[in-house]
Amino acid sequence: MAKKIIVIIFSVLIFNTCMGMTTKQYSYQTDKKDKTINIVGQLIDENNEYSFLDYFEISDGRNKKNIKHRIKLVNNKIKIIKDNREYIIPYSKSQNDDDEYLYIDILKNGVNITDDEFVVYLGKIELDTGEIIKLPPLHLKKYVYITKGSILNTINPNGKFNQYYNTVEEYKKNGWKEE
Repeated sequence: MAKKIIVIIFSVLIFNTCMGMTTKQYSYQTDKKDKTINIVGQLIDENNEYSFLDYFEISDGRNKKNIKHRIKLVNNKIKIIKDNREYIIPYSKSQNDDDEYLYIDILKNGVNITDDEFVVYLGKIELDTGEIIKLPPLHLKKYVYITKGSILNTINPNGKFNQYYNTVEEYKKNGWKEE
């Protein structure tokens, strides 16, 4: 009888922990959406809001599942302004980079970014069509992507996860407003 009670208690505890699962992922996104170029800033630990910005990932917005477009950064230097200091980051595409994305290391070049207070000057990007796009100074904002659900949702094919995506600033100001 005691074994049954212990099994029931542990089952209830495990079931309760499975009921509420929330994940938060952070990244930097440009404040102006552009259909031609996608720019995302990845953190060292995407689950930690205060983690350092690790690198920028730049891709052609026309990329689809089977059609991949190549892009090239025309300038060999990127400028970042943070706290009234100017940082120049040298750039050259490494052999490890694929043709679809440009990866620009930020942290490895001595720039420590944990907030939205910086501006990036990438200069010009060349598309595989030969078109050159001059990018304006970019103000990136930190975004949060939150998923709420349970492990039971993954077992049930009709299970539903609630999702939220907005700036961290908006999330802290207004919280999660489910629609």
